[in-house]
Amino acid sequence: MGTGFKVHCTCGYLGTADVGSTRAMLNKEDWFPFRCNQCKKLVDVDLLSNNMICPDCKSADLTSCETTTKRCRDWLGKLLGPRLRQRFGLHLRDDEIQENYCWQLKKSFILMREGNICPQCKQPNMRYVLDCMFD
Repeated sequence: MGTGFKVHCTCGYLGTADVGSTRAMLNKEDWFPFRCNQCKKLVDVDLLSNNMICPDCKSADLTSCETTTKRCRDWLGKLLGPRLRQRFGLHLRDDEIQENYCWQLKKSFILMREGNICPQCKQPNMRYVLDCMFD
């Protein structure tokens, strides 16, 4: 199963992102959004590809949109509050919009609902909104 998202930032940047794969391409493709630092766009890149490049400008200067914070238990996160969670690099499950487990890489890729770095303005103001699910 795959998930499609609409992406927007306070600077005016608009885009789309796909996470996962279709049933027909399961274990052959696994898509996840990356920021292209060359063309300043959000692009979908196949995590299973040997050659991870931007499909638009062919640059290899890509940064994953995967979260850098760790999920904490709800009771602990609520006890700490948002300021201390941010200070310790933690987030709640409710802050996530998508978790994609890649079986081949044996790793979870987590996408946060908001606070993502925009490829255009480089500020943490980008937000993902669920658009569709595909099979």
